[in-house]
Amino acid sequence: MRSPLLCSIALLLGLTSFAFAFADQPAKTLPLAQNGIALLAQPQDDGWDVRFLLAHVLDGTRIRYRRLGADDWKELLAANDLAGPLDLGTIGTGEQVVEVELFDPEKEKVTAGPFRLSFDPEKERIRQVRYLLEQAVPSGWVAFNESTEEQIYAYFGTVWSRKEALRSIRYSLDDCNLDSTPVAPGYFPITSRFTYLCMQLVYADGVVTPPRIFFQHRPAATEHPRRPPAPDTLPVAPVRLESERSNSGWSLSFQAEDEDSVAEYRYRLETDSEWRSGGELPWTNPATGRRAGNPKIALDPLRVMFGPQRIEVELVGWDGVVSRPYALWFDPDAEVLSIAKTTFADSDQEWGIFGDGDDQDFFYFAVFGVRDALREIRYSVDDCAVGKRFEFPPWNDVADSPPEPDVTSIRLPKATAFVCVQLVLTDGTVTEIRKFNHATEEEEEFVAPGEEGPPVHGVSKTLRRP
Repeated sequence: MRSPLLCSIALLLGLTSFAFAFADQPAKTLPLAQNGIALLAQPQDDGWDVRFLLAHVLDGTRIRYRRLGADDWKELLAANDLAGPLDLGTIGTGEQVVEVELFDPEKEKVTAGPFRLSFDPEKERIRQVRYLLEQAVPSGWVAFNESTEEQIYAYFGTVWSRKEALRSIRYSLDDCNLDSTPVAPGYFPITSRFTYLCMQLVYADGVVTPPRIFFQHRPAATEHPRRPPAPDTLPVAPVRLESERSNSGWSLSFQAEDEDSVAEYRYRLETDSEWRSGGELPWTNPATGRRAGNPKIALDPLRVMFGPQRIEVELVGWDGVVSRPYALWFDPDAEVLSIAKTTFADSDQEWGIFGDGDDQDFFYFAVFGVRDALREIRYSVDDCAVGKRFEFPPWNDVADSPPEPDVTSIRLPKATAFVCVQLVLTDGTVTEIRKFNHATEEEEEFVAPGEEGPPVHGVSKTLRRP
């Protein structure tokens, strides 16, 4: 079975495409308990970086390989589930075939193989670009930089630098007619008088993305009255929904109980009539020898609203059988609130740091990553009455991560000993009071004096701005 850790490492390294084969003769398929080996191929500026990803192959195992048709075998040693890079010479077009076998030098015999692995550079390049643009940086296709009052610069750098995998890039302003294309070198001035840019990509293999919206200035979000989820008449789902908000927006991930049995994830949002496909992952599922269904989707910011939203999902098996639809729920503001509670319950989480000035010091609040979950920031200086309020502009756009407000600090006298902070969340939850020392470098247990304010729990810390 494919190791999730190894796949995560491969993704972090950018090694997002590989063909998989088990260590046996080409015509046979061995069970997952057998030694396995995968071929990873990554395009570089000067060619291809090709390596073996290993499953159940012991460190120190000799791996022999050669291009199909070559006379001489070359050798690598297995180490930390990897081996490479391979010396394959010039990688041309079309299918590239590598013969590989595992070899025991002491016994001077082949212990598994030979068998063949292959990849098609053009197909793998497109798969990797598609996964990058639609999953890793779905909100980074274009950026805007103000130039004058009448015009701004549009930067298409993320998609422009990968245009070898694209047939066309289409866009339009304040509608999705998609009647314009960017010009070289991928950044140029456009009028500043628009709210959003709509873009669609056509890959070199003909696959067309749905149009995506990129706001220059997002309109203020309107909070809808919260409503409880309607009772479900659908069966209990063998799949659950996980959500995550990043600088690229919201993404949803379907976690099936038996993920190896799922060839495709189909879903539809609350206002959809048609089912959508999650597509495929750019690597092969070793349990099936085929590319697995992609369980992760990036949400269009226009589809992210306050309150619980129903999402239906169907699971398609390798035999083509489609499951009945299952109902899952996504509640973005509840997710933000949950993240805030988890973050602020962590005693190691810094709520603020001190900074030194010439004639005064500063305390910088460091809690605005979940500003949309905050109602109040209470604080006090040299006591823990927390009778002061730090004012900050609210953030009511649940579809997007809040930026830092313009002002994040308070001024302090040089003689300040400590600052106490308490947070109030949007649902009325009030955190414990935490004390942050200014004068000492040592952490110590702090018990609030009986007459100076409510009880203070946890440890006090000295935190200074680097």
